[in-house]
Amino acid sequence: MLSIKLPVYIQRIYNVINPFYQPLIQHLETAAAPLKSQLRLAPPIIQALDLPDFKKHQVSVYLLRLDQIHPHVSGNKWYKLKYNLVQAVLNGASTLITFGGAWSNHLHAFSCMGRMLGMRTVAVLRGNEWQSQTNPMIEDLKAWGTEIHCISRQEYQCRNDSSYQQQWQHKYPGSYVIPEGGDNFWGVLGVSSLFSDLQQADQAVVRQMHSVAVACGTGNTLVGVRLALSAKQKVIGISALKGEWYSDMIAQRMAAFWPLSLTNWQVFTQYHGGGFGKLSTGIKSYMQEFESASGVLLDPVYTAKLAYGIKQKINEGYFPPGHRLLLIHTGGLQGRRSLSKNT
Repeated sequence: MLSIKLPVYIQRIYNVINPFYQPLIQHLETAAAPLKSQLRLAPPIIQALDLPDFKKHQVSVYLLRLDQIHPHVSGNKWYKLKYNLVQAVLNGASTLITFGGAWSNHLHAFSCMGRMLGMRTVAVLRGNEWQSQTNPMIEDLKAWGTEIHCISRQEYQCRNDSSYQQQWQHKYPGSYVIPEGGDNFWGVLGVSSLFSDLQQADQAVVRQMHSVAVACGTGNTLVGVRLALSAKQKVIGISALKGEWYSDMIAQRMAAFWPLSLTNWQVFTQYHGGGFGKLSTGIKSYMQEFESASGVLLDPVYTAKLAYGIKQKINEGYFPPGHRLLLIHTGGLQGRRSLSKNT
């Protein structure tokens, strides 16, 4: 079947050539519509956050509730996966293969979508120990019919190598490999379409924002949001990973999609809480405070760090009085189950 194959130079300039970009998105959205209908996704909503620190500094903060679009396919996962699913369907694939860790939000959403769409799913899981251990996320995958292969952490480092992915495709003829986290061109492009799912009134709210902030891991969501917004709107990333290298990595990813001196974005790397999957006492305390004040649950890996980092920047005076800021809740609430585990 037909697959959309874009030359690298077109991938880099698709977003600045409107006559090409819009038809591409429309084509992909048309192809994704039946999948979206089967999943019965709810439209995202925006709510105001009237928290004391925000009011004190006269910063208007809003929250895009991607966590509410589906009980299991929540947050940014649908957007990073949907055009990958379109590619799989266009290629006539009957099996989907992807990679992730033992509490992976990506694997959780991937498995649920495969079950609902009637597609065979295969999860390559990081860590040999999970051959004899389990957790609620892994049990969900099993219940949804996903085949699980546990591999060593050393072997897992090969997950992005094309030759390694081809080995899995040979093992499962007629399969399509989706990178960990949906981390590819189709994942970024899918995220760039997320605001079009909003009701018109909420789309108007987004246009009024001075800044939009999101937690980052692979950087897919940050880059996709940057592509979706106007140049005058700043995009802010709060890294869930430890390391000053992260900003340089994001800069490289931005350049791959928009090499025309795009500068209106910034990543803060000091709110990682000890590293990926770790939660400092300060972040955990504010997570509880935020949830109590707003009634909104956060996930410990991403959105707790987003909320904490933004609170710190507001208290530092980073945002001037009258600033309008939109936070994106990227879901992943199933990961809260890891808080009571020692794994």
